[in-house]
Amino acid sequence: MSAALPEVALQALEEAITFEREIPTGLRELKAPIVAINPEYRPTNVEALPRYGVKVVLTSGVGHFQMTEDSETFNHLLGESIKGFLGSKWTR
Repeated sequence: MSAALPEVALQALEEAITFEREIPTGLRELKAPIVAINPEYRPTNVEALPRYGVKVVLTSGVGHFQMTEDSETFNHLLGESIKGFLGSKWTR
């Protein structure tokens, strides 16, 4: 993202803001498991997300690009999340 052309970045930001109100409806319609691996530095509504079927995992000491800032921890959490789906209807 940091290397994106300004017009690309601005379009992406506009789309994110424009469709933010559609997110709860979209989450309700998803039939697959959802995990949000979010950094603690930004507010995450840990009370509301589970109501939409989202499991929340918070990480510390990282920013927005946590998957590159601390890939070992992120990959571990992602792997654990995927293991949690094994044996569920999503892997059959």
